[in-house]
This record gives sequence, C-alpha cells and structure tokens, in this order.
Amino acid sequence: MNDEIIDKITSRLSELKNVDKQKNFNFLSINKNSSEKTFCFIDGSNFPVLKSNDICLEMIRVSAFYYKQNKKIKSEKKEFFVLVTFKDGLYETECFPLDYSIDNFKFNIRDEDLMTGKNDVEISRIGGCIRRISELKIAGESNAEIVVLDGSLDAKFSHEKKYLDEIYSRKIACGLSKTTDVLGNLDFSELIEQKGEWICEIPAKAYKAKTFFAKLNEKSEYIFRIDVAEDKIKILDEIISVLAENSKDIIFLGYPYALIEAHKIAKIDKSEKEYFLTKLMLKLGKDWKFFENKIKDSNAHEKLDKI
Repeated sequence: MNDEIIDKITSRLSELKNVDKQKNFNFLSINKNSSEKTFCFIDGSNFPVLKSNDICLEMIRVSAFYYKQNKKIKSEKKEFFVLVTFKDGLYETECFPLDYSIDNFKFNIRDEDLMTGKNDVEISRIGGCIRRISELKIAGESNAEIVVLDGSLDAKFSHEKKYLDEIYSRKIACGLSKTTDVLGNLDFSELIEQKGEWICEIPAKAYKAKTFFAKLNEKSEYIFRIDVAEDKIKILDEIISVLAENSKDIIFLGYPYALIEAHKIAKIDKSEKEYFLTKLMLKLGKDWKFFENKIKDSNAHEKLDKI
C-alpha cells in the first residue's frame, strides 16, 4: 500500500469529520419497565450440503428461545433439508423434514428482488430465502406475545410479505439487525458518541414497521438497528426495556443474550455438512460420480481461493 492511498484515505476521513452533524436525532432514554409478556427470540442458519448450478441441497436449522421477566422458560430447535432444483426458468424447492417442514416454493431466475445487478439469481440465494421463511413461520406459530427476529422486518422478496402479515395480525413483531444498510446523510459519529442507553427513530422504513437505532447498554460499543411493527409502537418502551435488560452479559454487552443463545443453537458447523455429505455419497453409490462432476463445475473458484 503506497503513500498516495494513505493520503487519500486521510483526506476523505478529514472530510467526513467536518461534515455538519445531523441535528434532528431525538435521543430518548430507555426506561426500565418490567413486562409480563413472553418474548420469543429467533435465529436461523442454512448450510449447503451439496451445490451445483442447477441443484442444491441445504440444511436449515432455526432455534427459538422463550423469555419472561428476563428468565428463560423454554427453547426449541427445528431443522429440515430443502432441495432446490432448476427447471424452465424457475428454482423449485422441496422440503424434507428432520423434525419440521415448510411449504414448497418457486422462484423466478429473473426475480428482480433477488438478482444482483443484471445477473440471474444464483441458486445459492434460495437456501437463505427458505431459511428466512422458516424463521417467520416459526415466529407466527410461537405462543409468545412478542417475537424478536434476528434481522430486520424488511420484506426483501415477495414470499416474505405473506408471513410477516400473518405475524403482524396476531403478534407484536420486532427485528434486531447487527448490521444496517441505512446510510443517507446520517452522522454515525454522533450516534456512537451519544452516552447512556438510548433509542432514536431514523428516516428509514421497513415493511409495515418503523426503524430505530438503539444502544442497549451504556458500556456497549455497538449500535443496532431495531424495527418494530408500526401499529405496536405504543408499547415501544416496554419492548426496548426488555431488550436492554437482556443485554447485560459481558460476552457481548449491548446485544440480547437470548439472541446469542439462539445463534449458538442454530449454527450449523462444517462437521455436520461433512457427515451428511458422506451419508449421501454412500446412498448414491455409483451415481455419486455424476453429482461430483456437477459440483466441480461450480466450485472451481472456491478451489482457487484455497491455494
């Protein structure tokens, strides 16, 4: 890295520091109110066991942790496989339950919600979509009064809206995002420097939800995006208070511990993929060679990255 690059970065950082600070943040302190409601914290993961350009087998796992008055009362884990195949311009899904299953779906390869630029939708995007749908479905099926999803309440593809609408009609929905694509002319330095525990509304909008930034622990160095269903804003104080009370663990100050637990249980590690892949190889027998060649067609870049 030469000096010219360093100078350019330094110059740009200086410009950013001198930008007039955004003055319309309305920082509200988080009031510590107790709640009698049951909260359900949900996270999920997906992992490709087998993937080529036109067929993909993914394992999906979703976990839910139930809390009341900041005490865990129960947890559950749901997992299944989804087979994605390409036919006549569509990705078609078929679920195979381990202990859970969802409906089958079709995704157009030219779906503008899922395309990157002008490129066709890659088959690897579909597993993530099915994981998201399963998280929303489990949220809707839970007996908790308030569901907290890992991620936003954005509806980034068409099938999401149906499941979000079902949750909105029966429950109080909240989404907590570790990262955000909300930029505009927001001055993040002002946010980071703000002391205490607070929440402020920002000029962004998720699907039928209002969006906020929040610092859930005064000692935290992190700010998170929080979406709350717009017709449930009247109990915003109660929701944020519970999230803040659950965000005191030193392992990740300012982030709800219930979501840490949900992430740990939902995570699928590489050894599990290898186990299922080996089992698949044994079951396919001599037909495995055909699939192995298809996999090689699509993973040459991954092979190069490992060299």
